[in-house]
Amino acid sequence: MPDFATNQLFNNLRRNDAITLAVRPIITGFDINCNLPVNDTICIFDACELELILVDSKLDLRCFDSQDGMVELAWNNGFSPFQYQMDNQKTIVTEKTDERLDSLMSGEHQFVINDADGCSDTLLFTVLAPPPVDLEAELIDPSCHEQQDGTIILNARGGTPGYTYSRDGIIFNNQNSFSRLVAGTYALLTRDKNGCEVEQTFDLNNPDPFAVHILPDEDVVIVNYGAPYDLMLDIVGAQGKVDLNWTVTGRDSSFNCSNCEVVAIQPVGTTYYTVTATDEQGCQSEDKIQVRVIREYKIYVPNAFSPNLDNTNDFLQIFGEEGAKISYFYIFDRWGEKLYARENFSVNDLEGWDGTFKGQEMSVGEYAWDMEVVFNDGKVIPYSGSVSLVR
Repeated sequence: MPDFATNQLFNNLRRNDAITLAVRPIITGFDINCNLPVNDTICIFDACELELILVDSKLDLRCFDSQDGMVELAWNNGFSPFQYQMDNQKTIVTEKTDERLDSLMSGEHQFVINDADGCSDTLLFTVLAPPPVDLEAELIDPSCHEQQDGTIILNARGGTPGYTYSRDGIIFNNQNSFSRLVAGTYALLTRDKNGCEVEQTFDLNNPDPFAVHILPDEDVVIVNYGAPYDLMLDIVGAQGKVDLNWTVTGRDSSFNCSNCEVVAIQPVGTTYYTVTATDEQGCQSEDKIQVRVIREYKIYVPNAFSPNLDNTNDFLQIFGEEGAKISYFYIFDRWGEKLYARENFSVNDLEGWDGTFKGQEMSVGEYAWDMEVVFNDGKVIPYSGSVSLVR
C-alpha cells in the first residue's frame, strides 16, 4: 500500500473559527479524471490553550506582619488583550504577557487571567509568614522606695531566632537583662535575626516609702535637768521585721537600749539621739533629735530662824537639789567676825547653825552668810546673803 497522509495541521486558529474540509480519495492506478465521490465536513475549533506559568516567587515573608511577598507570572497561548484579577480585586487590562506582583502579605492568593477569546486560567499560591516575635519578662521591682536596683529580664520567642535587645531603640545587643532600674515604665525592643522588631512596655513598682520618725516630730526638744523623758518611734512602710540602732552623742549615761522603739532618757546636758532603722529588704531610714537640757540650780537658805528650842525652825539649814555639796558655809556678825563655819557637807543636812557662838546665844538681829555649792553636774556656784535671828 502506498504512503499517503491521513493527518492535516491547521495553524493560527482562534476560538470559534470554522473550517470546511473536503476529502477526496486518490487511488493509485486510476485515471485522475475519474469521478469519485467527495465528502465535505465543517469543523469548529473550540479548544483553550491559555496557560499561566509561575516564573519566580518569594513566598516566605521576612516578618510576621511584613508585606514583602512576591510572585512573577507569565502566560502564553492566549490572545490579547488580556484581563487579570488578583484576589478578586480590580480587573486589569493589559497587552503584556507577564506580570510581577510585589508587597504581598501572608495567606492564600488567587491569580486569574482571561484572554480575548474568553479562555481563562487560574493559579493559586500561599505566602507564608514566621510567627510573631513575642516577649516574656521577669520583673524584679526595686527593693526600696526610689532605690535603683530594679531588673527586667526578657525572653523572646517566635520570629527567627537570633534575638537582640535594646532600651533606646538605637543600640541592640544580645544582653537580655536590664538592671539598676528605678521604678517606672520601660519600653523595650527586641529584634530577631531577620530584623523584625517588637516593642513592649513593662512597669516596675515603687515600694512604699520606708521611714522612721522620732516622736515628738521636732528637731529640738527641751527637758529639765535630771527629769526623765521618753523618746518614741513611728515606723511606716517597713517590709518585714525592723532592726533598730540608736547612737547617742552627748551627756546621757542612763541610755541603755539600742534596739528599742521606746527609750527612756535622762540627759544632764545637750545630747543628740540618732536612730537607724533597717527592714528585711535592707531598706534604711534615719532620724535624729537634739535634746537640750534646761538647768535650774536650786538652793534655798531661809531669811530667818528662831533658835528657841520649840522644835520649829530652831536651826539655820540649807535646802536644795538633792546630791549637791556645800564646800563651805560661814556666818558673820555685823563687824565681820566669823561666828559659824562648816565645810564639805550635803544640802538638806539636818545639822545647821543653832544661833550660838562659843556656847553663848547670839542676840536677835541680822547676820551675814557666805557659801559655795558644788552641784551634780560639777557646776560650782558661790552664794551670799543674810538671815534674821528671832526669838
